[in-house]
Amino acid sequence: MTMEKALILNGYKDRNKFSLWYLLYGNDGLEDYFEKYPIEKISNGNHSLCPSKIKDILSDDPESFLSYQTVEEILADNPILIRLMDPENAERYCTEKTLPFLMTVPDDWFGDYLAAKDPWQITEEEYFRATNEQLEKCCKEHSSLLEQIPEKRWDADLVHRLMDKLEAINMSVDYGLKIPENLKTEKYWRTLCSVNGYYFRLLPDEYHYILTEDFVLHALQNNRSYVGYCHLLEVIPDQLKTWKVCLIACIMHFAAVKYLPKRFQNDTFYEELIEHRQYDFISYIKLDTISAPVFEKALSKIDVKSSILFHDIKKLPKHLLTEGVIYEMARHGEMNLIPTVYKDRNFYLTAVRYQGSDLDKVPEKYMDTEMCLAALESNAYAAQKYIPDRIKTSNFWKKVVEKRLFSSPADLPEEFCTEELVKETAHYLDDIPEKYLSDDTVLPILKQRKMVAPMDLKRYQSQAVYDYVMGTCQKRMYVYYLKLFRKEFWKQEHIDYALQYDPESITIPELEERDIKKSLDYYPENIIFAPDGVMIPEQTLQDKEMNPSSDKDDKTIMAAPFAQLSIFDFLTT
Repeated sequence: MTMEKALILNGYKDRNKFSLWYLLYGNDGLEDYFEKYPIEKISNGNHSLCPSKIKDILSDDPESFLSYQTVEEILADNPILIRLMDPENAERYCTEKTLPFLMTVPDDWFGDYLAAKDPWQITEEEYFRATNEQLEKCCKEHSSLLEQIPEKRWDADLVHRLMDKLEAINMSVDYGLKIPENLKTEKYWRTLCSVNGYYFRLLPDEYHYILTEDFVLHALQNNRSYVGYCHLLEVIPDQLKTWKVCLIACIMHFAAVKYLPKRFQNDTFYEELIEHRQYDFISYIKLDTISAPVFEKALSKIDVKSSILFHDIKKLPKHLLTEGVIYEMARHGEMNLIPTVYKDRNFYLTAVRYQGSDLDKVPEKYMDTEMCLAALESNAYAAQKYIPDRIKTSNFWKKVVEKRLFSSPADLPEEFCTEELVKETAHYLDDIPEKYLSDDTVLPILKQRKMVAPMDLKRYQSQAVYDYVMGTCQKRMYVYYLKLFRKEFWKQEHIDYALQYDPESITIPELEERDIKKSLDYYPENIIFAPDGVMIPEQTLQDKEMNPSSDKDDKTIMAAPFAQLSIFDFLTT
Protein backbone atom coordinates (compact mmCIF):
# COMPACT_ATOMS: atom_id res chain seq x y z
CA MET A 1 0.00 0.00 0.00
CA THR A 2 1.38 3.40 -0.94
CA MET A 3 1.61 6.30 1.47
CA GLU A 4 -0.95 8.14 -0.66
CA LYS A 5 -3.57 5.40 -0.46
CA ALA A 6 -2.87 4.83 3.23
CA LEU A 7 -3.73 8.44 3.94
CA ILE A 8 -6.93 8.23 1.96
CA LEU A 9 -8.15 4.99 3.51
CA ASN A 10 -7.07 5.85 7.06
CA GLY A 11 -7.94 9.51 7.09
CA TYR A 12 -10.99 9.15 9.32
CA LYS A 13 -9.60 7.55 12.45
CA ASP A 14 -8.06 8.93 15.62
CA ARG A 15 -4.32 9.14 16.05
CA ASN A 16 -1.80 10.46 18.55
CA LYS A 17 1.59 12.03 18.14
CA PHE A 18 3.25 8.69 17.43
CA SER A 19 1.49 8.57 14.05
CA LEU A 20 2.86 11.91 12.99
CA TRP A 21 6.31 11.03 14.33
CA TYR A 22 6.26 7.98 12.10
CA LEU A 23 5.20 10.08 9.11
CA LEU A 24 7.98 12.59 9.65
CA TYR A 25 10.84 10.31 10.62
CA GLY A 26 9.87 6.80 9.47
CA ASN A 27 11.26 3.60 10.94
CA ASP A 28 14.64 5.20 11.54
CA GLY A 29 13.11 7.55 14.10
CA LEU A 30 11.35 4.93 16.23
CA GLU A 31 14.24 4.32 18.60
CA ASP A 32 14.50 8.05 19.15
CA TYR A 33 10.75 8.27 19.74
CA PHE A 34 10.78 5.62 22.45
CA GLU A 35 13.76 7.31 24.06
CA LYS A 36 11.87 10.60 24.19
CA TYR A 37 8.58 9.05 25.33
CA PRO A 38 9.44 5.92 27.33
CA ILE A 39 6.35 6.13 29.52
CA GLU A 40 3.73 6.59 26.84
CA LYS A 41 1.35 3.97 25.56
CA ILE A 42 0.22 4.23 21.97
CA SER A 43 -3.47 4.16 21.09
CA ASN A 44 -4.57 2.15 18.08
CA GLY A 45 -8.36 2.03 17.80
CA ASN A 46 -9.76 0.63 21.03
CA HIS A 47 -6.46 -0.95 22.09
CA SER A 48 -3.53 0.47 24.02
CA LEU A 49 -0.14 -0.74 22.84
CA CYS A 50 3.10 -0.71 24.80
CA PRO A 51 6.26 0.29 22.92
CA SER A 52 7.49 -3.31 23.01
CA LYS A 53 4.55 -4.31 20.78
CA ILE A 54 4.95 -1.55 18.21
CA LYS A 55 7.73 -2.95 16.05
CA ASP A 56 5.87 -6.20 15.31
CA ILE A 57 2.78 -4.29 14.24
CA LEU A 58 4.75 -1.88 12.08
CA SER A 59 6.45 -4.73 10.27
CA ASP A 60 3.03 -6.11 9.24
CA ASP A 61 1.00 -2.96 8.63
CA PRO A 62 2.85 0.33 9.20
CA GLU A 63 0.12 2.36 7.52
CA SER A 64 -2.39 1.42 10.23
CA PHE A 65 -1.10 4.39 12.22
CA LEU A 66 -1.28 6.88 9.37
CA SER A 67 -4.27 9.05 10.15
CA TYR A 68 -4.91 12.40 11.75
CA GLN A 69 -8.05 14.44 11.11
CA THR A 70 -9.66 14.17 7.68
CA VAL A 71 -7.86 13.61 4.44
CA GLU A 72 -8.88 17.06 3.24
CA GLU A 73 -7.48 18.73 6.36
CA ILE A 74 -4.15 16.96 6.04
CA LEU A 75 -3.67 17.40 2.33
CA ALA A 76 -5.37 20.74 1.70
CA ASP A 77 -4.36 22.68 4.80
CA ASN A 78 -0.86 21.35 5.54
CA PRO A 79 1.41 21.67 2.50
CA ILE A 80 4.50 21.35 4.73
CA LEU A 81 3.47 17.85 5.72
CA ILE A 82 2.78 16.90 2.11
CA ARG A 83 6.17 18.14 0.94
CA LEU A 84 7.85 16.11 3.68
CA MET A 85 5.84 13.05 2.79
CA ASP A 86 5.49 13.22 -0.98
CA PRO A 87 7.54 16.08 -2.45
CA GLU A 88 7.03 15.06 -6.09
CA ASN A 89 3.23 15.33 -5.92
CA ALA A 90 2.97 18.03 -3.26
CA GLU A 91 1.53 20.69 -5.54
CA ARG A 92 -1.32 18.39 -6.59
CA TYR A 93 -2.52 18.15 -2.98
CA CYS A 94 -1.92 21.73 -1.88
CA THR A 95 -5.30 23.16 -2.81
CA GLU A 96 -6.97 26.10 -1.14
CA LYS A 97 -10.34 24.36 -0.73
CA THR A 98 -11.33 20.82 0.10
CA LEU A 99 -13.64 20.20 -2.86
CA PRO A 100 -10.93 20.28 -5.55
CA PHE A 101 -9.08 17.62 -3.55
CA LEU A 102 -12.06 15.32 -3.96
CA MET A 103 -11.27 14.99 -7.64
CA THR A 104 -7.71 13.85 -6.89
CA VAL A 105 -8.88 10.55 -5.38
CA PRO A 106 -8.54 8.00 -8.20
CA ASP A 107 -11.81 6.44 -9.37
CA ASP A 108 -10.72 2.91 -8.53
CA TRP A 109 -10.04 3.96 -4.90
CA PHE A 110 -13.19 6.00 -4.49
CA GLY A 111 -15.32 3.17 -3.09
CA ASP A 112 -12.69 2.39 -0.45
CA TYR A 113 -12.43 6.10 0.27
CA LEU A 114 -16.18 6.33 0.98
CA ALA A 115 -16.15 3.13 3.05
CA ALA A 116 -13.50 4.70 5.30
CA LYS A 117 -15.74 7.67 6.07
CA ASP A 118 -18.70 7.88 8.40
CA PRO A 119 -21.94 8.16 6.38
CA TRP A 120 -22.80 11.58 7.79
CA GLN A 121 -19.43 12.88 6.59
CA ILE A 122 -20.08 11.90 2.98
CA THR A 123 -21.03 14.96 0.95
CA GLU A 124 -23.74 15.15 -1.71
CA GLU A 125 -21.05 15.58 -4.36
CA GLU A 126 -19.42 12.33 -3.23
CA TYR A 127 -22.70 10.42 -3.48
CA PHE A 128 -23.11 11.62 -7.06
CA ARG A 129 -19.53 10.83 -8.00
CA ALA A 130 -19.67 7.27 -6.62
CA THR A 131 -20.91 4.55 -8.93
CA ASN A 132 -23.85 2.32 -8.02
CA GLU A 133 -21.41 -0.55 -7.53
CA GLN A 134 -19.28 1.50 -5.12
CA LEU A 135 -22.33 2.55 -3.07
CA GLU A 136 -23.43 -1.07 -2.93
CA LYS A 137 -20.03 -2.02 -1.52
CA CYS A 138 -20.18 0.78 1.07
CA CYS A 139 -23.53 -0.47 2.40
CA LYS A 140 -21.78 -3.53 3.77
CA GLU A 141 -19.61 -1.27 5.92
CA HIS A 142 -22.29 1.25 6.94
CA SER A 143 -25.94 0.23 7.12
CA SER A 144 -26.99 3.82 7.84
CA LEU A 145 -25.56 4.94 4.50
CA LEU A 146 -28.84 3.85 2.85
CA GLU A 147 -30.71 6.50 4.81
CA GLN A 148 -28.23 9.24 3.80
CA ILE A 149 -28.34 8.86 0.01
CA PRO A 150 -29.94 12.00 -1.51
CA GLU A 151 -33.31 11.56 -3.21
CA LYS A 152 -32.03 12.71 -6.61
CA ARG A 153 -29.18 10.17 -6.52
CA TRP A 154 -31.49 7.14 -6.61
CA ASP A 155 -32.22 5.34 -9.87
CA ALA A 156 -33.85 2.01 -10.70
CA ASP A 157 -30.52 0.14 -10.83
CA LEU A 158 -29.38 1.53 -7.46
CA VAL A 159 -32.71 0.60 -5.85
CA HIS A 160 -32.41 -2.94 -7.22
CA ARG A 161 -28.80 -3.31 -6.03
CA LEU A 162 -29.34 -1.91 -2.54
CA MET A 163 -32.56 -3.83 -1.89
CA ASP A 164 -30.67 -7.04 -2.66
CA LYS A 165 -27.85 -5.89 -0.37
CA LEU A 166 -30.33 -4.98 2.39
CA GLU A 167 -31.83 -8.48 2.35
CA ALA A 168 -28.42 -10.16 2.18
CA ILE A 169 -26.73 -8.50 5.15
CA ASN A 170 -27.93 -8.12 8.74
CA MET A 171 -29.16 -4.55 8.80
CA SER A 172 -32.46 -2.73 9.08
CA VAL A 173 -33.87 0.61 7.97
CA ASP A 174 -35.25 2.60 10.88
CA TYR A 175 -35.63 6.13 9.54
CA GLY A 176 -36.80 5.63 5.98
CA LEU A 177 -35.13 6.05 2.60
CA LYS A 178 -35.23 9.17 0.44
CA ILE A 179 -36.40 7.26 -2.60
CA PRO A 180 -38.71 8.96 -5.12
CA GLU A 181 -42.24 7.54 -5.13
CA ASN A 182 -41.96 6.34 -8.72
CA LEU A 183 -39.03 4.06 -7.72
CA LYS A 184 -40.87 2.40 -4.81
CA THR A 185 -41.63 -0.82 -6.61
CA GLU A 186 -42.92 -4.16 -5.38
CA LYS A 187 -39.32 -5.21 -4.72
CA TYR A 188 -38.81 -2.12 -2.57
CA TRP A 189 -41.88 -2.85 -0.42
CA ARG A 190 -41.15 -6.56 -0.11
CA THR A 191 -37.62 -5.80 1.08
CA LEU A 192 -38.54 -3.06 3.54
CA CYS A 193 -41.39 -5.11 5.06
CA SER A 194 -39.06 -8.11 5.33
CA VAL A 195 -36.38 -6.30 7.34
CA ASN A 196 -38.61 -4.11 9.52
CA GLY A 197 -42.21 -4.95 10.40
CA TYR A 198 -43.00 -1.25 10.78
CA TYR A 199 -43.22 -0.92 6.99
CA PHE A 200 -46.35 -3.09 6.96
CA ARG A 201 -48.03 0.04 8.33
CA LEU A 202 -46.86 2.06 5.33
CA LEU A 203 -47.62 -0.49 2.61
CA PRO A 204 -49.80 1.21 -0.05
CA ASP A 205 -53.14 -0.39 -0.91
CA GLU A 206 -51.97 -1.11 -4.44
CA TYR A 207 -49.36 -3.54 -3.06
CA HIS A 208 -51.56 -5.36 -0.55
CA TYR A 209 -51.60 -8.30 -2.94
CA ILE A 210 -48.15 -9.28 -1.61
CA LEU A 211 -49.69 -10.06 1.79
CA THR A 212 -49.79 -13.85 1.98
CA GLU A 213 -49.04 -16.18 4.86
CA ASP A 214 -45.79 -17.26 3.22
CA PHE A 215 -44.63 -13.65 2.84
CA VAL A 216 -45.62 -12.77 6.42
CA LEU A 217 -43.70 -15.80 7.72
CA HIS A 218 -40.72 -14.75 5.59
CA ALA A 219 -40.92 -11.25 7.09
CA LEU A 220 -41.08 -12.65 10.64
CA GLN A 221 -37.99 -14.75 10.02
CA ASN A 222 -36.03 -11.85 8.50
CA ASN A 223 -37.22 -8.97 10.69
CA ARG A 224 -34.28 -7.00 12.21
CA SER A 225 -36.35 -4.59 14.33
CA TYR A 226 -37.24 -5.64 17.89
CA VAL A 227 -40.63 -3.90 17.87
CA GLY A 228 -41.22 -4.82 14.24
CA TYR A 229 -43.02 -8.00 15.34
CA CYS A 230 -45.63 -5.93 17.17
CA HIS A 231 -46.17 -3.60 14.20
CA LEU A 232 -46.59 -6.55 11.86
CA LEU A 233 -49.11 -8.43 13.99
CA GLU A 234 -51.14 -5.30 14.64
CA VAL A 235 -51.74 -4.32 11.02
CA ILE A 236 -51.89 -7.52 8.96
CA PRO A 237 -55.39 -8.75 8.03
CA ASP A 238 -57.10 -11.05 10.53
CA GLN A 239 -57.12 -13.99 8.11
CA LEU A 240 -53.30 -13.91 8.07
CA LYS A 241 -53.08 -14.12 11.87
CA THR A 242 -52.66 -17.87 11.86
CA TRP A 243 -51.47 -19.90 14.84
CA LYS A 244 -47.94 -20.06 13.43
CA VAL A 245 -47.74 -16.35 12.59
CA CYS A 246 -49.05 -15.30 16.01
CA LEU A 247 -46.83 -17.75 17.86
CA ILE A 248 -43.63 -16.55 16.17
CA ALA A 249 -44.51 -12.88 16.69
CA CYS A 250 -45.35 -13.36 20.39
CA ILE A 251 -42.28 -15.49 21.08
CA MET A 252 -40.05 -12.82 19.55
CA HIS A 253 -41.74 -9.90 21.37
CA PHE A 254 -43.94 -10.44 24.43
CA ALA A 255 -46.01 -7.30 23.78
CA ALA A 256 -47.29 -8.73 20.49
CA VAL A 257 -49.93 -10.64 22.51
CA LYS A 258 -51.87 -7.36 22.63
CA TYR A 259 -52.81 -7.98 19.00
CA LEU A 260 -53.82 -11.65 19.28
CA PRO A 261 -57.21 -12.53 17.81
CA LYS A 262 -59.70 -13.75 20.42
CA ARG A 263 -59.47 -17.33 19.13
CA PHE A 264 -55.90 -17.56 20.46
CA GLN A 265 -56.45 -15.80 23.79
CA ASN A 266 -56.53 -18.99 25.85
CA ASP A 267 -54.43 -21.31 28.00
CA THR A 268 -53.45 -23.51 25.06
CA PHE A 269 -51.71 -20.65 23.27
CA TYR A 270 -50.21 -19.26 26.49
CA GLU A 271 -48.75 -22.64 27.46
CA GLU A 272 -47.15 -22.84 24.03
CA LEU A 273 -45.43 -19.52 24.75
CA ILE A 274 -44.22 -20.82 28.11
CA GLU A 275 -42.82 -23.93 26.40
CA HIS A 276 -40.79 -21.60 24.17
CA ARG A 277 -39.50 -19.71 27.25
CA GLN A 278 -41.56 -16.60 26.66
CA TYR A 279 -42.95 -15.68 30.09
CA ASP A 280 -43.25 -11.89 30.00
CA PHE A 281 -46.41 -12.04 27.89
CA ILE A 282 -48.47 -12.08 31.10
CA SER A 283 -47.83 -8.35 31.43
CA TYR A 284 -49.91 -7.61 28.31
CA ILE A 285 -52.70 -10.19 28.20
CA LYS A 286 -56.23 -9.75 29.45
CA LEU A 287 -56.07 -11.54 32.80
CA ASP A 288 -59.55 -12.98 32.44
CA THR A 289 -58.26 -15.09 29.52
CA ILE A 290 -55.74 -17.10 31.58
CA SER A 291 -56.27 -19.66 34.33
CA ALA A 292 -54.57 -19.54 37.72
CA PRO A 293 -52.34 -22.63 37.12
CA VAL A 294 -50.99 -21.26 33.81
CA PHE A 295 -50.56 -17.78 35.28
CA GLU A 296 -48.67 -19.23 38.25
CA LYS A 297 -46.51 -21.34 35.92
CA ALA A 298 -45.44 -18.27 33.94
CA LEU A 299 -44.78 -16.26 37.12
CA SER A 300 -42.61 -19.01 38.57
CA LYS A 301 -40.38 -18.99 35.47
CA ILE A 302 -39.62 -15.26 35.63
CA ASP A 303 -36.43 -14.29 37.44
CA VAL A 304 -37.18 -12.51 40.72
CA LYS A 305 -34.69 -9.81 39.71
CA SER A 306 -36.87 -8.95 36.71
CA SER A 307 -39.69 -6.48 37.19
CA ILE A 308 -43.20 -7.34 36.01
CA LEU A 309 -45.30 -4.45 34.77
CA PHE A 310 -49.02 -5.20 34.67
CA HIS A 311 -50.76 -2.63 32.51
CA ASP A 312 -54.17 -1.13 33.19
CA ILE A 313 -55.00 -3.25 36.27
CA LYS A 314 -55.16 -2.29 39.93
CA LYS A 315 -55.88 -5.71 41.48
CA LEU A 316 -55.65 -9.29 40.29
CA PRO A 317 -58.96 -10.91 39.28
CA LYS A 318 -60.48 -13.07 41.99
CA HIS A 319 -59.99 -16.33 40.04
CA LEU A 320 -56.21 -15.76 40.09
CA LEU A 321 -55.95 -15.27 43.86
CA THR A 322 -54.83 -18.80 44.66
CA GLU A 323 -52.21 -19.64 47.26
CA GLY A 324 -49.60 -20.35 44.58
CA VAL A 325 -50.22 -17.10 42.68
CA ILE A 326 -50.16 -15.03 45.87
CA TYR A 327 -46.82 -16.63 46.82
CA GLU A 328 -45.35 -15.84 43.37
CA MET A 329 -46.61 -12.25 43.48
CA ALA A 330 -45.00 -11.81 46.90
CA ARG A 331 -41.76 -13.31 45.57
CA HIS A 332 -41.70 -10.68 42.82
CA GLY A 333 -42.58 -7.85 45.20
CA GLU A 334 -45.90 -7.13 43.46
CA MET A 335 -47.74 -6.28 46.69
CA ASN A 336 -50.07 -3.61 45.35
CA LEU A 337 -51.99 -6.06 43.15
CA ILE A 338 -52.93 -8.31 46.08
CA PRO A 339 -55.95 -7.32 48.23
CA THR A 340 -55.08 -6.53 51.85
CA VAL A 341 -57.13 -9.46 53.14
CA TYR A 342 -54.62 -11.90 51.62
CA LYS A 343 -51.53 -10.17 53.04
CA ASP A 344 -50.67 -12.11 56.18
CA ARG A 345 -47.31 -12.48 57.91
CA ASN A 346 -46.19 -15.30 55.59
CA PHE A 347 -46.95 -13.10 52.58
CA TYR A 348 -44.64 -10.32 53.82
CA LEU A 349 -41.98 -12.80 54.95
CA THR A 350 -41.90 -14.29 51.46
CA ALA A 351 -41.72 -10.82 49.94
CA VAL A 352 -38.71 -9.63 51.95
CA ARG A 353 -36.86 -12.93 51.48
CA TYR A 354 -36.67 -12.12 47.78
CA GLN A 355 -36.99 -8.32 47.83
CA GLY A 356 -35.23 -6.98 50.93
CA SER A 357 -35.90 -3.41 49.87
CA ASP A 358 -39.62 -4.02 50.53
CA LEU A 359 -39.06 -4.16 54.30
CA ASP A 360 -40.52 -0.66 54.54
CA LYS A 361 -43.87 -2.03 53.31
CA VAL A 362 -44.20 -4.51 56.18
CA PRO A 363 -46.82 -3.44 58.77
CA GLU A 364 -45.51 -2.73 62.26
CA LYS A 365 -47.40 -5.70 63.72
CA TYR A 366 -45.39 -8.13 61.57
CA MET A 367 -42.01 -6.46 62.08
CA ASP A 368 -39.83 -8.80 64.16
CA THR A 369 -36.29 -10.19 64.21
CA GLU A 370 -37.02 -12.98 61.72
CA MET A 371 -38.55 -10.52 59.25
CA CYS A 372 -35.57 -8.13 59.48
CA LEU A 373 -32.96 -10.88 59.18
CA ALA A 374 -34.74 -12.25 56.10
CA ALA A 375 -34.68 -8.80 54.50
CA LEU A 376 -30.99 -8.31 55.32
CA GLU A 377 -30.15 -11.66 53.76
CA SER A 378 -31.85 -10.56 50.54
CA ASN A 379 -30.58 -6.97 50.34
CA ALA A 380 -28.65 -5.76 53.36
CA TYR A 381 -27.80 -2.37 51.87
CA ALA A 382 -31.43 -1.44 51.19
CA ALA A 383 -33.03 -3.12 54.21
CA GLN A 384 -30.79 -1.81 57.00
CA LYS A 385 -32.35 1.66 57.06
CA TYR A 386 -35.85 0.26 57.67
CA ILE A 387 -35.02 -1.82 60.75
CA PRO A 388 -36.74 -0.36 63.85
CA ASP A 389 -34.53 0.52 66.81
CA ARG A 390 -36.48 -1.87 69.04
CA ILE A 391 -35.22 -4.79 66.92
CA LYS A 392 -31.55 -3.79 67.20
CA THR A 393 -30.71 -5.75 70.34
CA SER A 394 -27.44 -7.40 71.22
CA ASN A 395 -28.78 -10.81 70.15
CA PHE A 396 -29.91 -9.35 66.83
CA TRP A 397 -26.45 -7.94 66.04
CA LYS A 398 -24.81 -11.22 67.02
CA LYS A 399 -26.95 -13.01 64.42
CA VAL A 400 -26.16 -10.33 61.83
CA VAL A 401 -22.42 -10.74 62.39
CA GLU A 402 -22.59 -14.52 62.57
CA LYS A 403 -24.42 -14.78 59.22
CA ARG A 404 -22.56 -11.80 57.69
CA LEU A 405 -25.85 -10.02 56.95
CA PHE A 406 -24.36 -6.55 56.39
CA SER A 407 -23.14 -4.65 53.36
CA SER A 408 -20.31 -2.89 55.20
CA PRO A 409 -18.66 -3.50 58.58
CA ALA A 410 -18.86 0.25 59.15
CA ASP A 411 -22.65 -0.17 59.52
CA LEU A 412 -22.24 -2.31 62.63
CA PRO A 413 -22.24 -0.98 66.19
CA GLU A 414 -18.73 -0.33 67.47
CA GLU A 415 -18.72 -3.25 69.90
CA PHE A 416 -19.48 -5.75 67.11
CA CYS A 417 -17.02 -4.38 64.55
CA THR A 418 -13.62 -5.93 65.21
CA GLU A 419 -10.40 -5.45 63.27
CA GLU A 420 -10.49 -9.10 62.16
CA LEU A 421 -14.01 -8.65 60.82
CA VAL A 422 -12.95 -5.51 58.93
CA LYS A 423 -10.02 -7.30 57.31
CA GLU A 424 -12.32 -10.14 56.26
CA THR A 425 -15.30 -8.20 54.91
CA ALA A 426 -14.21 -4.68 53.89
CA HIS A 427 -14.12 -4.01 50.14
CA TYR A 428 -13.73 -0.22 50.14
CA LEU A 429 -11.95 2.23 52.40
CA ASP A 430 -15.33 3.61 53.43
CA ASP A 431 -16.05 0.18 54.94
CA ILE A 432 -13.27 0.71 57.50
CA PRO A 433 -14.16 2.55 60.72
CA GLU A 434 -11.81 5.40 61.57
CA LYS A 435 -10.10 3.59 64.43
CA TYR A 436 -9.09 0.67 62.19
CA LEU A 437 -7.57 2.72 59.37
CA SER A 438 -4.00 1.45 59.03
CA ASP A 439 -1.63 -0.02 56.49
CA ASP A 440 -2.75 -3.50 57.57
CA THR A 441 -6.38 -2.84 56.63
CA VAL A 442 -5.94 -0.42 53.72
CA LEU A 443 -3.21 -2.04 51.62
CA PRO A 444 -4.98 -5.42 51.18
CA ILE A 445 -8.05 -3.60 49.83
CA LEU A 446 -6.01 -1.50 47.39
CA LYS A 447 -4.09 -4.55 46.19
CA GLN A 448 -7.26 -6.56 45.74
CA ARG A 449 -8.96 -3.81 43.70
CA LYS A 450 -5.79 -3.05 41.71
CA MET A 451 -6.77 0.61 41.50
CA VAL A 452 -6.60 3.70 43.67
CA ALA A 453 -9.30 6.37 43.52
CA PRO A 454 -8.88 9.98 44.71
CA MET A 455 -11.48 9.38 47.44
CA ASP A 456 -9.27 6.59 48.81
CA LEU A 457 -6.36 8.96 49.30
CA LYS A 458 -8.62 11.53 50.90
CA ARG A 459 -9.57 8.91 53.46
CA TYR A 460 -6.11 7.58 54.25
CA GLN A 461 -2.46 8.20 53.31
CA SER A 462 0.80 6.76 54.55
CA GLN A 463 4.34 6.15 53.33
CA ALA A 464 3.53 2.50 52.65
CA VAL A 465 0.48 3.43 50.57
CA TYR A 466 2.54 6.01 48.66
CA ASP A 467 5.27 3.47 47.93
CA TYR A 468 2.70 0.93 46.75
CA VAL A 469 0.87 3.37 44.48
CA MET A 470 3.98 4.91 42.91
CA GLY A 471 5.59 1.50 42.54
CA THR A 472 2.67 0.02 40.61
CA CYS A 473 1.36 2.95 38.56
CA GLN A 474 2.61 3.92 35.12
CA LYS A 475 5.24 6.63 35.20
CA ARG A 476 3.04 8.98 33.21
CA MET A 477 0.75 9.02 36.28
CA TYR A 478 3.43 10.40 38.62
CA VAL A 479 2.18 13.99 38.41
CA TYR A 480 -1.41 12.88 39.01
CA TYR A 481 -0.56 11.04 42.22
CA LEU A 482 1.97 13.59 43.46
CA LYS A 483 -0.89 16.07 43.46
CA LEU A 484 -3.02 13.72 45.59
CA PHE A 485 -0.44 12.71 48.19
CA ARG A 486 0.73 15.04 50.92
CA LYS A 487 4.22 16.43 50.46
CA GLU A 488 5.58 14.55 53.48
CA PHE A 489 5.36 11.26 51.52
CA TRP A 490 6.99 12.42 48.27
CA LYS A 491 10.24 10.91 47.03
CA GLN A 492 12.71 12.97 45.03
CA GLU A 493 13.17 10.30 42.35
CA HIS A 494 9.50 10.59 41.40
CA ILE A 495 9.62 14.37 41.39
CA ASP A 496 12.76 14.41 39.23
CA TYR A 497 11.23 12.09 36.66
CA ALA A 498 8.03 14.12 36.48
CA LEU A 499 9.95 17.39 36.13
CA GLN A 500 11.93 16.05 33.19
CA TYR A 501 9.27 14.19 31.23
CA ASP A 502 5.93 15.82 32.03
CA PRO A 503 5.32 19.54 31.41
CA GLU A 504 2.34 19.45 33.79
CA SER A 505 4.74 18.89 36.68
CA ILE A 506 4.85 22.68 37.06
CA THR A 507 1.27 22.46 38.41
CA ILE A 508 2.18 20.19 41.35
CA PRO A 509 1.38 22.19 44.50
CA GLU A 510 4.06 22.95 47.11
CA LEU A 511 7.03 22.34 44.81
CA GLU A 512 10.35 23.61 46.14
CA GLU A 513 11.77 26.59 44.26
CA ARG A 514 14.68 24.49 43.04
CA ASP A 515 12.22 21.99 41.53
CA ILE A 516 10.24 24.74 39.86
CA LYS A 517 13.43 26.09 38.29
CA LYS A 518 14.37 22.57 37.22
CA SER A 519 10.99 22.22 35.49
CA LEU A 520 11.57 25.54 33.74
CA ASP A 521 14.96 24.31 32.56
CA TYR A 522 13.12 21.61 30.62
CA TYR A 523 10.04 23.66 29.69
CA PRO A 524 10.86 27.41 29.81
CA GLU A 525 7.51 28.26 28.23
CA ASN A 526 5.83 27.13 31.48
CA ILE A 527 6.98 30.28 33.25
CA ILE A 528 3.37 31.51 32.95
CA PHE A 529 2.33 28.68 35.29
CA ALA A 530 5.08 29.28 37.85
CA PRO A 531 4.22 30.94 41.19
CA ASP A 532 4.77 34.66 41.50
CA GLY A 533 8.39 35.59 42.16
CA VAL A 534 9.94 32.66 40.29
CA MET A 535 11.99 33.88 37.34
CA ILE A 536 13.07 31.87 34.35
CA PRO A 537 16.85 31.29 34.54
CA GLU A 538 18.64 34.06 32.63
CA GLN A 539 21.07 31.61 31.05
CA THR A 540 18.16 29.66 29.58
CA LEU A 541 16.78 32.81 27.98
CA GLN A 542 20.19 33.68 26.58
CA ASP A 543 20.56 30.18 25.16
CA LYS A 544 17.20 30.52 23.43
CA GLU A 545 18.17 33.87 21.92
CA MET A 546 21.61 32.70 20.84
CA ASN A 547 20.37 29.44 19.33
CA PRO A 548 16.69 29.80 18.35
CA SER A 549 16.82 26.68 16.17
CA SER A 550 18.03 24.41 18.96
CA ASP A 551 14.49 23.23 19.63
CA LYS A 552 14.21 21.87 16.13
CA ASP A 553 17.31 19.76 16.62
CA ASP A 554 15.57 18.09 19.54
CA LYS A 555 12.67 16.00 18.32
CA THR A 556 10.95 16.05 21.70
CA ILE A 557 7.31 17.06 21.22
CA MET A 558 5.69 18.36 24.39
CA ALA A 559 2.82 20.68 25.12
CA ALA A 560 2.29 23.19 27.86
CA PRO A 561 -0.09 22.12 30.62
CA PHE A 562 -3.75 22.15 29.57
CA ALA A 563 -2.79 22.83 25.93
CA GLN A 564 -4.34 20.81 23.11
CA LEU A 565 -1.90 19.51 20.54
CA SER A 566 -2.49 20.32 16.89
CA ILE A 567 -0.62 19.23 13.81
CA PHE A 568 1.33 22.51 13.85
CA ASP A 569 2.80 21.62 17.24
CA PHE A 570 4.55 18.77 15.50
CA LEU A 571 5.46 20.47 12.24
CA THR A 572 7.17 23.42 13.92
CA THR A 573 9.16 21.30 16.33
